Amino acid sequence: MRRVEPCSTVNPVTSPSFVSRGLARTRRRLVDVQATLAVDQDGSGPRRADWVYAGLFLLLGILEGLTDVETATMPGLQVLVAVIAAAGVPWRRVRPPYAMVAAVALFTVASGLNDDVDFSMTAGAFFAIVFQMYAVTRWRPERDVILGVAAVVILDPVGAFLRTGLVADLIANFTLWTLVAATGLVMRYRRVLQLNQVEQARLSERNVLARELHDSVAHYVSAIAVQAQAAQFVAMSDPAAALRSMAEVERTANRAIDEMRLMVGVLRTSDDIARTVASTSLLDLVDPALRPQVSVTGVSDLSQLSAPVAAATFRVAQEAVTNARKHAPQARFINVDCTVTADEVVLQVANDGSSSQPDGGGYGLIGMEERVAALGGRLMAGPTPDRGWNVVARIPRDTTTTTGPSS
Repeated sequence: MRRVEPCSTVNPVTSPSFVSRGLARTRRRLVDVQATLAVDQDGSGPRRADWVYAGLFLLLGILEGLTDVETATMPGLQVLVAVIAAAGVPWRRVRPPYAMVAAVALFTVASGLNDDVDFSMTAGAFFAIVFQMYAVTRWRPERDVILGVAAVVILDPVGAFLRTGLVADLIANFTLWTLVAATGLVMRYRRVLQLNQVEQARLSERNVLARELHDSVAHYVSAIAVQAQAAQFVAMSDPAAALRSMAEVERTANRAIDEMRLMVGVLRTSDDIARTVASTSLLDLVDPALRPQVSVTGVSDLSQLSAPVAAATFRVAQEAVTNARKHAPQARFINVDCTVTADEVVLQVANDGSSSQPDGGGYGLIGMEERVAALGGRLMAGPTPDRGWNVVARIPRDTTTTTGPSS
């Protein structure tokens, strides 16, 4: 008879693999938080609203401290904490949280002076510290975040425990300030994600430009090779023809250098639209199988334009049509109108949908705006008075002197 070995039971919660996975996840979260704190934020101040908030918190703290004389034994100290806390509100985005830390430290020390002392934080001081706690985790650099969060999350719960002697108050205060700090960190992380999405859109556009640069250079090099071969063939029998061919080689080479310089300038600037080279015909945007239908008016053939201008014109039209179909499916039409003058190309893409503003700020159009700006043009997008959406790009035809935006 075969012997049956007893099965050993392993608790999945305490198993080494479960613990290691938990530690790995925790390390990844800490790395994400550190990376988020390392990104510079766009905090500014003080603003007009900040002075209003500071004044309201100060007034509330003073009134509460002075009217609570019958029950509080330290009204003067309550007012002082409120004044210190309110003083840091206007500069909470641009300066270290010294005022917040000082107010909380003073409040904690006063709470532990005497068991008979009735000392509570005024509502004005509380709201001022909440504003600063959120601001320091939202905008300030890593050192200030550590200072502010550690001071408030540790000192205030200790003060609550010294006042009441209850562990529940310590836990409640700790949880409250942790939630306030976490809210600021979440909003900071959300902003970092938006910046990353913008940068990703620009990187995708650079990939498209690199492919177009390759094809543009290949076209010019092929033309130069043909002209050079022709010059060699007739050099002995017709020197004049050979000279004309070499002059054409020079002109073609100069055009290639100008366009390469222009497109490389765009590549140097900080939803992939397509994996192929931009078309030279706006009629390629018309697809009877898709809704809403696209109509093209004005100039549709872009082959008369230089390669960068033609590519930018088609890409802007393509992105605008894609956004309209994606974000305004109720639109009845999309009209692409292109006007070419001696000086510039004016492209207008309009639809009658309620909105074609992409979710998250329109990252596809960011790349288009970069490309149009590099050519010395302007791109404008926004709603129309009749609840439609309009995209207008104005691109100069002569781009030989344009160097593109600086990196």
